[in-house]
Amino acid sequence: MMNSNMIIAIVPHGYAEKVLKAAKEANAPGGTIIKGRGAVKSMHEGIINFNVEPEEEIILIVTEADITESVCSRINEEFNNETEHGGTLYVLPVNLKSK
Repeated sequence: MMNSNMIIAIVPHGYAEKVLKAAKEANAPGGTIIKGRGAVKSMHEGIINFNVEPEEEIILIVTEADITESVCSRINEEFNNETEHGGTLYVLPVNLKSK
């Protein structure tokens, strides 16, 4: 059984393909994109209060443990150059089991 990690990237809507492209450039095998919605934030503009529910994309990428750091670095490098909006990366260990 190989040691693997799951990289979870949460980015603004429209950036998932760029994240996957960067990950593949660092030898990640691919990933899965899930559409999401951020937590409700109250916005105040003049006398009108309204809610904003920002659309986000969640990208799941499973990599071998020895390339996880380089994949994350490549995603950070590409994403930081492309947008002023924030994104988040999480890394979790996973156990791959086959039937």
